[in-house]
Amino acid sequence: MKKSILLIILMIGMTVYAEKFTPDNGTSEKYKNITWFSTKVPESEEEVLFDDEGKYNFQIIEEKNTSYLKQWFPLAYTECFCHSRKKIKYMNDVLPENKSEMEQEIKTHIETYKIYPDSRKGVFYVENFLDLKGETHKKMYFGFDRKLKKIVILDEKLNIIEILEKANKE
Repeated sequence: MKKSILLIILMIGMTVYAEKFTPDNGTSEKYKNITWFSTKVPESEEEVLFDDEGKYNFQIIEEKNTSYLKQWFPLAYTECFCHSRKKIKYMNDVLPENKSEMEQEIKTHIETYKIYPDSRKGVFYVENFLDLKGETHKKMYFGFDRKLKKIVILDEKLNIIEILEKANKE
């Protein structure tokens, strides 16, 4: 009995304190043609050393008045600041020797998915999404978060699952 009450309290706490999505006003042009990728704050030194590509690496494009999510196989070195920590990700097996070679590196296109608007404002989804770790999602929900100014991956209840980082070209 005590365990069930504790479990109920824990479940209520998770739903109340989960980070919620704040939608942007529709699809913004500033989010298109930018590569977005997964990253997470390393909790230990081993996690930094053995971190892999993450689940998401895509670009939102528009062709013939239809929006598409173009998934890429990550090949470039990226550096970003995630939750006030500097995170360096080596997203390919062999790093280019200098910056000019890095800029000439060509991304490998994996799949293109048509983007559908959800009935909820500012939420979009793609069907039968296969992420970079091989997991299939019947519907992968995402949106442009106004507070974070980033693309976020959502669950069905609009809780933020993952915050994606923008890949910068220097």
